[in-house]
Amino acid sequence: MTRQALLMLPVLAGMAALIWLAGCVGTVDGEAATTGLATVIDSPAEDVAPARAPGQEMQMPDYPTGCEIVSLRNALEGFGLSLTFDEVYALFDRSESDFVNAWWGSPYGSGGAVYPPGMVAAANRGLEGSGHSAADATGCGIDGVSVCLDDRGLAIVWITTDMEAPRFTGWAIGKWLMYANEHCAVVYDMGDGKIFLQDPLHGDVSYPIEDFLNVWEACGSMAITID
Repeated sequence: MTRQALLMLPVLAGMAALIWLAGCVGTVDGEAATTGLATVIDSPAEDVAPARAPGQEMQMPDYPTGCEIVSLRNALEGFGLSLTFDEVYALFDRSESDFVNAWWGSPYGSGGAVYPPGMVAAANRGLEGSGHSAADATGCGIDGVSVCLDDRGLAIVWITTDMEAPRFTGWAIGKWLMYANEHCAVVYDMGDGKIFLQDPLHGDVSYPIEDFLNVWEACGSMAITID
C-alpha cells in the first residue's frame, strides 16, 4: 500500500462512520463497555419542575444528524436566547476533517459531529453578552453535572442514539474516539435516582441514573456545562 493510501485510511474510516445516524468521538480508552438498554421510565414534565427548562425543538425530520446543534439551541433557549436552528448552526466553526474543535459533516442526513471543545466555542459565541458562559466538563463526572444543575445551569451530554454501548469505529483524533451511534441531549435535573433530559430524538425523558451512567461513561463522560 502506498504512503498516500495509508494517510487516507483515517479519513475513509471517518466517512464510513457518518453513514450511520451520526458519527462521534469519545474520550475512553479501549473497547466499548456492555450495557443493557436504559429504560425511559416516565415523562419529567409530570413530576419535575426544573430550575431552568430547556427548549423543546426536535431534530426530526429536518435535522436527522444535527442532535448537537438542536441540543445547543434548546440549552440556549433555557437562558432566554431564542435562536433558530440556522442561527445556532452558524455559531460553529466548520471543518472537513476535525470533529473535535469544529462541526464536521452535515446535520441534514449525511452524518455530522462536533465534540465538547467545538461545542463550548459555539455556545460561548451564542452566550456573548448574556452574563452566562459554557465550559468543557468532560471527565468531571456526574458530580460536575450536578453542581452545574444546583447553580441553575444546564449540561449537554454525549450518549448514544439507542442507549446501548458506543460502537467505536477505530478512528480517532488524539484522545477523542469516534463511535457510530453518537447522540447528544440536554440534562436539566436529577433526583430520586433519576436523571432528566431533553432528548432531541425522544423529547423529555428520564432514566435510572445507573443506566445513564453505564452509557455516558462508556462514551467518555463527555459534557459541557452552561451557567
